[in-house]
Parts: sequence; C-alpha cells; structure tokens
Amino acid sequence: MEQSLKDLDKAFEAMLKKFPDARRELVENAGEKMQRKVLQNISTTTKEVTGHLLEGVTLDIGSGGYAAVRNDAKIAPHAHLVENGHKLVRGGPLKVPKKELQSANPRSTGAVVGWVPGKHMYRNAMNDLEDELIGDAEEMVEKLVGDLF
Repeated sequence: MEQSLKDLDKAFEAMLKKFPDARRELVENAGEKMQRKVLQNISTTTKEVTGHLLEGVTLDIGSGGYAAVRNDAKIAPHAHLVENGHKLVRGGPLKVPKKELQSANPRSTGAVVGWVPGKHMYRNAMNDLEDELIGDAEEMVEKLVGDLF
C-alpha cells in the first residue's frame, strides 16, 4: 500500500512538471488557429481595398497562459468599425472661417442616414472554434493523465 502511494505521488509530480509546457503548447496552438480563422473571416467577409485589416491581425502569447488575437490599431485603426458596425453619416464638417462657429463641435454637422452592420470577424472566429479548442484542451489533459496511469 505504501509503495503504491509513493508511485502515485511520483506520477503526480511528473504530471505537474509536464503541465506548464503542455499548457504553453496548447495556448500557442489555440492562438495560431484563432489567427488563421480571423484572417480567413476577413478575407471572405470584406472587400480588400488596402489590405490593412489583414496586416493588422496580431497574435500575442502571454506568459500567464493566454493567447490574444487582436488588431494592431497603428496598422488598421478602422478595424473596430468594420468588426462592430458604425453609423453611416452623409455630409461633413462645415469649413467656416469664424472661430466662434467652429467651437460648437464641427464634426457633428453631418446627418446620420443609417447603420452599417459589423462583419464580426473576430467574434465569429471565436464562436466557430470554441468546440474545437475545448476538445484540444481535453485531449491535452487526457494525454497528461493517460501517460501517468
């Protein structure tokens, strides 16, 4: 009995040593899958004009065990408008030389004529891959536990 408890303790210690590397690999793979899916969504749902939306997709792997696929706002500062939608405004700011007339928010002179719905490239990628990523995590746990017992 005592020997089996020692063996079990050694097995748990071995699993604890393998877990950080396995978690890191899982997070990196999940991030790469998400990035590929976001790029695919951008390609299929938007018309390419400058290519900045595609270039702006970045993958950040954190040391705390996370992966974030996000937009680089320096490359594609308009990505949030395409993702979430925006007001459609016609008419622009008036170019009035008098300073008093310009002080009342010159950007508000256009008329809102509608709403442009968002393309949801990031959100849809997350929803599409959710089950696959959960399966990958379960597979990683099974592999770690299966190697020990």
